[in-house]
Amino acid sequence: MRKIFLIVMVIFTAQVTLAQTKKINGFVSDASGTPISGANVNVKGETNGASTDFDGKFTLDVKPGATLIISYLGYDTRNVEVGESSTIDVKLNAASSTALTEVVVTSLGIKKSKKSLTYSAQELKGEDLVRAKDPNLMNTIAGKIAGVAVTKSAGGTGGSTKVTIRGNSSTTNNNPLYVVDGVPMLNISSFQPNDSFGNTQGGNRDGGDVIGLLNPDDFEGMTVLKGASATALYGSQGARGVVLLTSKKAKEGISAFRVSSNTTVETAAYLPKFQTSYIAKPGADESWGAAKSTPDHTRDFFETGLTQISSFGFSTGSQNSATNISYANTSANGIIPTNSLSKNNFSIRQMGKFFGDRLTVNANANYTSQYVTNRPTSGLYFNPLTGLYLMPRGYDFNEYKNNFEKFDPARNMMVQNWMTNRDIEQNPYWGLNRNKSVDGNQLMNGSVGLNYKVNNWLSVGSRYNYDRVTSQFDKEIYASTQGTLSHANGRYISIDDVSTQNYGDLIATINTKINNDITFFANVGTSFTKTSINDETVLDSDPSGLGITNWFTLHNFNSNTGNYQNYGYRREQQSVFAAATFGYKNMLYVDVTGRNDWSSTLANTGNLSFFYPSVGTTAILSEMFKMPEAISFGKVRASFAQVGNDVPAFYTSPTSQYNAAIHKISIQLLVQDQVQT
Repeated sequence: MRKIFLIVMVIFTAQVTLAQTKKINGFVSDASGTPISGANVNVKGETNGASTDFDGKFTLDVKPGATLIISYLGYDTRNVEVGESSTIDVKLNAASSTALTEVVVTSLGIKKSKKSLTYSAQELKGEDLVRAKDPNLMNTIAGKIAGVAVTKSAGGTGGSTKVTIRGNSSTTNNNPLYVVDGVPMLNISSFQPNDSFGNTQGGNRDGGDVIGLLNPDDFEGMTVLKGASATALYGSQGARGVVLLTSKKAKEGISAFRVSSNTTVETAAYLPKFQTSYIAKPGADESWGAAKSTPDHTRDFFETGLTQISSFGFSTGSQNSATNISYANTSANGIIPTNSLSKNNFSIRQMGKFFGDRLTVNANANYTSQYVTNRPTSGLYFNPLTGLYLMPRGYDFNEYKNNFEKFDPARNMMVQNWMTNRDIEQNPYWGLNRNKSVDGNQLMNGSVGLNYKVNNWLSVGSRYNYDRVTSQFDKEIYASTQGTLSHANGRYISIDDVSTQNYGDLIATINTKINNDITFFANVGTSFTKTSINDETVLDSDPSGLGITNWFTLHNFNSNTGNYQNYGYRREQQSVFAAATFGYKNMLYVDVTGRNDWSSTLANTGNLSFFYPSVGTTAILSEMFKMPEAISFGKVRASFAQVGNDVPAFYTSPTSQYNAAIHKISIQLLVQDQVQT
């Protein structure tokens, strides 16, 4: 009987003990409803506590009537008493100082309070990217970020943009790494042309870059990481700085449809000054002749450029899913006649939560198609400005403009009409209409990501991303074009480039408190990047030319000596990395990161591995002691990092030359010897 009584008492005691605690599911957000990740949730008077996950949620066992202390850097702390409800929804108000409230996206897509950073990072909001739209979104940030130089190409609409962060750091490539939602993207940027003459195979043109194919309306913000400590987690990929782009996300319980339209008008800002007091001698191609006043024909050549960008977007979110769909169209006419651009962007992003919000799945797909007609060229060859500027005074430019071609009875066809036969210049309107070129670019991007919340302080995520960029260049060069540039029967050039990148990673995230004073946040992961750039197929009718005049097709080539395939850049990089942040009472922070890369471009060097360490600390003086009233915020920071870059592909691999002529002779000698035997 005594044993039965003891068993009943034990069971009753356990039930009473369990009844004294309850499981609370909470959600912490800012005033606008945006989830706050990493907020501290402590039980007043106890050591029990938790941190919010990436979605601002937490789970905690507490006693009814207990008080929860909820705090986050940059927000006012709130005390919430636990009542009968098992759910708690808490909104934190931003602290009074803007220096305390600013939160930026950092490496791997992690959000941190700006005042806790141990390195330099500057953020632009989404409205700064679309306030004055440009077909290349990087042109919109010129002059807005300290230490970042943005140089727009002279290649006109659709040209590339050179971005340099804190000066040149490499003799070969100074473009920063572009990262979208924590995933490095493939950015192929053509070299901005600077050759005096230009390439006879189509001209000295700027082929654009991949960052210019993105839709600015798809992003809610941009963060630029400057300095070695800021980019150390990206290793050699981030040696020249990192530009982080964050995509727009649907908010829970809100459906929205957005429409925007932007029109830009542009004109030639500066034109060379030419003399108009002397004319050319009869039949001469230079203005060494009698004194005579003539009008300046160059000013009427340029047109008013017009760019129209229209964007449409739809987003909807619920407790367990979110959807974003967008479409944008860009239509532009440049200041040079016949130069035009057409671009279409399609994007879809889907998020879903499963198993009680423990598993989050993200997937997105993007497609961009762009075509540019008569992309402007620099230098002399194929440049319409060469003939425009060099035509001597005394000739009637309108005559050559309205009659850029004339009938040739000897050839029974229309040929170029121009005042000289110099190989470096042509009638500008002949070049624009009878040397017409079309550049095409297609960007396909797809990614999928999984994140599993193991418990309140640990989550594990993995992402895979695939980029594919194809480029086409097509140029039809009519007969009677200058012989330096074309065969007598005309010339046809078709070039196709394909570039791809595969990226994958696996990252574990730890977010916890060691005690009431010390917080700990860490990432440990591994990644791989496999890149193939500029696998090229070239079809060129020169030097043998076309069989039938002005019939632009491969079947009409007299020979295939101008046709070839070229395998471009190959690179694979495998990496492991870790980063940890220790915080003490929201006033002292220490960052430690390390990354080790193995690069295929270091083949045959005896050492494929290299390490990137960094350490940084931030002390917030205004939190440590009382500052004068005139100073609302003050901090000091110091950091050390060791970074570098690997070498371009194939630099460390020996090469051998194959001479077809010598090989052919060797075969013939071998056959003769066999016959004699």
